[in-house]
Amino acid sequence: MTRVPFPTEVKVPVRTAFACAALITIAIVAAWPALRRWLAAGTWTLATAVMLAALLAVPDLVQFGEFAAARTYKNYAASIALEHLLAPGTLVQGKLANGLSLENRIRPIFIGHGFGNYADRKNRWDVRYILTYITPRIGYEGDQILDVLDAYPGWHVVRTFDVAESPGGHDTAGLIEKRASH
Repeated sequence: MTRVPFPTEVKVPVRTAFACAALITIAIVAAWPALRRWLAAGTWTLATAVMLAALLAVPDLVQFGEFAAARTYKNYAASIALEHLLAPGTLVQGKLANGLSLENRIRPIFIGHGFGNYADRKNRWDVRYILTYITPRIGYEGDQILDVLDAYPGWHVVRTFDVAESPGGHDTAGLIEKRASH
């Protein structure tokens, strides 16, 4: 429920969920004797259970409705196109490589801030390709991609794919060959 108010952010809902979970755990532990008696008393009515279930389900149903109304198959088509472009087992850097590896057998190398192959992101000579957004802009998924591209000044876009990531859904992914010499 903490991610619903922050659909485009990651850190805020995760930290909020952690804080809520910690506070709820402390409250349950502190109130356990009384809570145990109340739960054992069978005071829940069917109407209360249905209302609680609905309250918990509504945010997810709203998000699913938004997804269903705006869904596309662009990412699926891009993943299939990658299957025909790259050999199975090809290493590809970038967060977007993870999402577009589901319908092919590329091996994504995730790069996050401070995790997921972050430390060696600039000197992965064994990785020939980067998969990242070109539109809305290069670096849309994070400036760590810009770090990698800066480390390989000979890079060029091999192929572009229509994908849907930003709210407008008219985005372009680029398969970039690093062409680094060492």
